[in-house]
Amino acid sequence: MSPNPIVRAKLNRKGLTQVGDISWPEHVGIFTIPVRAAVQYKVPLIIWGENSQNEYGGPAAATESHILNRRWLEEFGGLLGMRVADVVGREGIEARHMIPFSYPPDEELATVGVTGLFFGHYLPGDGLSNALIAVALGFHGKPTSVEGSMVNYENLDNYQRDGDLHLLS
Repeated sequence: MSPNPIVRAKLNRKGLTQVGDISWPEHVGIFTIPVRAAVQYKVPLIIWGENSQNEYGGPAAATESHILNRRWLEEFGGLLGMRVADVVGREGIEARHMIPFSYPPDEELATVGVTGLFFGHYLPGDGLSNALIAVALGFHGKPTSVEGSMVNYENLDNYQRDGDLHLLS
């Protein structure tokens, strides 16, 4: 899925200025786009690698929740208090532009029986262990550490993460 680059740039700017996360559309999209595809193609089970709530911190009482649902998305899934509805009608962003970033209706989820699980609840892993396995299989990290990190293998999936804020001007 490739979002409209003009809309994505606007969402990146909104994410940065409204909630301090330039990657807001990516952080929301990784949990909404697969769920939308699962509904569309009638795939009842989705398995994510990491549960960001467990990896990066969250309430201890929520660590036993193995299922990704609308409540999880709203609480831990990257919204950071900025709802999809908050950007519709601003800077030319229309409701149709936000479909990929919107969780499907509950009725559609129930019809397909979509369940989202986190792999990390069943097999332990961590970023360093995963990176070492990837390096043994031919992966190469950045030549230097990633900005905002002490390592060269984290946050390589976002172009904006490496200080390239010029796209917002």
